[in-house]
Amino acid sequence: MALFDRLRDLQKVDLVIFQLRQRMRQIPKETATLEAELKKQEERLAVLEKETKKEQVFQKETELELAVREEEIKKCQKHLMEVKTNKEYSAVLAEIERAKKAISDQEEKALLLMDKISGMKNAYKEEERKSAQEKNLLEAKRKALTGEEAETKSRLEEEEKKRPVLSGAVSKEILAIYERILPTKSNRKALAGVVNGSCSGCHFRIPTVTMDRVHKGEVVFCDGCSRILYLE
Repeated sequence: MALFDRLRDLQKVDLVIFQLRQRMRQIPKETATLEAELKKQEERLAVLEKETKKEQVFQKETELELAVREEEIKKCQKHLMEVKTNKEYSAVLAEIERAKKAISDQEEKALLLMDKISGMKNAYKEEERKSAQEKNLLEAKRKALTGEEAETKSRLEEEEKKRPVLSGAVSKEILAIYERILPTKSNRKALAGVVNGSCSGCHFRIPTVTMDRVHKGEVVFCDGCSRILYLE
């Protein structure tokens, strides 16, 4: 029975090593996902900022257009005092009206832009606030992953040191059989206990002849899953 005790101890260590190695592979992927999320947040803020600046440029252009139209009206009003015929007077008046209409349109456009820019600035501030909160959360997760990675690596090194000792206590022939079965099982268990006459690994009913050999402590295999059987 000592053989199966040694094999079970080895299997426990191998399972822990397998799980730790899996985790070591997962952590960089999770860290990369966090990095991608942080980058997306920065990109969203950059887009909002760019769009706001674009609208502010339009606003300045509108203000300049208003200034130009107002200057045109002043010139026209001055010219109005200098005209000598009714035809010229009417033409200048018409030009003033066109300029006033253009100013009215530009003022309406400027007001709409002001409202739009104000809304965009508020949206940017809100997004910036949310982004800061999410960034803090992601940074905390990233820090936790860094700590977990270091701890996992340390545990893995400790478990890997145990394996040569445990595997060295098993004969080369049995160890070779064990190591051949181990990677073929998704749960990383090459051994299975017999519970109520059935294999605990695949629930296959163990034949009487095989059960007799299990009771004798022989190395026998489950006909259902090929694991090494032992009495639970």
